[in-house]
Amino acid sequence: KNDGYKLKTFFEDKNYKKIAIYGMGDKLKTFFEDKNYKKIAIYGMGELANRLLEELDDSDIDVKYGIDKNVCSAFAEIDIIGLDECERFDDVDCIVVTPVHVYEKIKKELEIKSNAEICSVDDVLSSM
Repeated sequence: KNDGYKLKTFFEDKNYKKIAIYGMGDKLKTFFEDKNYKKIAIYGMGELANRLLEELDDSDIDVKYGIDKNVCSAFAEIDIIGLDECERFDDVDCIVVTPVHVYEKIKKELEIKSNAEICSVDDVLSSM
């Protein structure tokens, strides 16, 4: 019963974030510019990541690629690199993690492979 509640909360929260990002292109751009992040990567290439990608499409923020553990099930209009396919992810200023329910675990994995700033999509949304 408790796991079902957590799962329901996760999906409700995920849908809220998708809606919260919609139409926020200028504010998202400002978030990254204020922190001097010109090149970013997005971890977790599901619907939320694709919404973020769409919102940044007309900005000067260069989304270099996506990162995902399950490249076969990920989808996007950018290159997607498997987490285990690359030694280092140092060609970006920031990696935005979209699966916030496992953010701390993913952050630890990425810190081993990158000197880039790592933030969750929650960090981005809460700054607006």
